[in-house]
Amino acid sequence: MSTNLYIDTLNKQMKNKLFPPFLLFLIFSCEHHENKIAEKSSVPNETKLEAKKAALVDSTSQKKTNKLSKSIIAERKGKVEWLIPVDSDVKIGTCIARINNDELFQALSRKKIELKKQLDIQLGDFPAELNSRKEIWEGYLREIDVKTILPALPLDFKEEYDWLKSSEIIQLQEEIIQAEIKIKDYFILAKTSGKITAWKIKKGSQINVNQLIGEIEK
Repeated sequence: MSTNLYIDTLNKQMKNKLFPPFLLFLIFSCEHHENKIAEKSSVPNETKLEAKKAALVDSTSQKKTNKLSKSIIAERKGKVEWLIPVDSDVKIGTCIARINNDELFQALSRKKIELKKQLDIQLGDFPAELNSRKEIWEGYLREIDVKTILPALPLDFKEEYDWLKSSEIIQLQEEIIQAEIKIKDYFILAKTSGKITAWKIKKGSQINVNQLIGEIEK
């Protein structure tokens, strides 16, 4: 029974009689409580929808906050020649920066040119018993290029090693391999997949070993 109906019933029963003060207080308290319940139950759907949207935004913000940033640390000192642009997506092993290595590259190029010259001379004295292999060595000579990694010498037989050991070819090859290993240190590779979010340096900057140079977001 609603409060209004209850009051009407009491009025009919009591007619002009006065209600005790405590009963009036009880009636109006119940009416006030009923109105409050009605107000709560009539909250617009729009308000509930806004609350859900706010919760979704908070959840999305939390996910963004949970992303981890990893520092990019220099392992070689020198002058920065190139940087991959900020916001670039990279994978493990992607080249993200290069330190000046012109001096090393020029020295490596000179050694490769010398190797090619020495091998060309040596082929003029190729052992007759290995004639079937001469074409392979001529192909190797053509593959020597200052812009590419040096392929391994095609030393498949002892006689080939004996043919080269009196020359500087084997020693030159070893020096070139070591130079190519060293020059790789001047290329900074991504150690984790993610997005480059910042560089603390720029092209032309001088950097040192263990210096923080950038950040990548996993």
